[in-house]
Amino acid sequence: MQTFESNFKRKEVKYRLTADQYVRIRAALTGYMVPDKYGASAIISTYLDTPERYLIIQSQEKPLYKEKLRIRRYGDALDATTPTFVEIKKKYKGIVYKRRICMSAAAAQAFLRGMPYERAVRLYPLADPKAQAETTSPVSLQIAREIFAFCRRYGRLDPSMDIRVIRTAWKLTAEGAAETPFDVRVTFDENMRALDRFDDRALWMDLTAPGEVLMEIKCEGAYPRWLVDILNAVDARPSSFSKYGKAFELLHKGGTQCSIA
Repeated sequence: MQTFESNFKRKEVKYRLTADQYVRIRAALTGYMVPDKYGASAIISTYLDTPERYLIIQSQEKPLYKEKLRIRRYGDALDATTPTFVEIKKKYKGIVYKRRICMSAAAAQAFLRGMPYERAVRLYPLADPKAQAETTSPVSLQIAREIFAFCRRYGRLDPSMDIRVIRTAWKLTAEGAAETPFDVRVTFDENMRALDRFDDRALWMDLTAPGEVLMEIKCEGAYPRWLVDILNAVDARPSSFSKYGKAFELLHKGGTQCSIA
């Protein structure tokens, strides 16, 4: 059994919530969902792009199909053995497909700079033997080939933007699952900030207004009735929002910059 999920296919719908909507939705979810075992935790995603930022420019045009490549880690601690996910995220006709592999931070860096995947994970192993063994599973090797093909398709890809959020993920309770035909997850992202990796002098930028929270509903099918009722009660409406896209827009508008404290 894998220690992490490597394949996703689902709808992901975002909602920009006020502080009041956030409090009311959290209260209403109780009984159907609970925060997962990680609670509120930092997530740092690094989006890779061409020197001209072709991928985000193309994504901002809202094509029928779009794709991104990112590195993601959980928590602020970082050393050579930190578990790091390299992910291809694709969206086609509103459905999100994600393929990812886990390796050490040092292996991810070496792999994305051109070192053969199997050599990278061998030279820079994960500290957990079970997780390390999974780096060379058939699924991981196939996804590594897909990432390699992605990189070759676009040529040079460099770290373009860091996005840091504090996320709380909610999962179904037994009672909620009994009333829900599909798996549902809800995440709340707070304190979203971005750092331009193409500018050595850049500071972190706020991506949202004070108190604003980004909620994302990840569902394999239709929303359960109880979730529809909760959204209607607080007048929560879907909103198109890309963290990388918002950061890219702010670069051209002189967004608010701040420290990361």
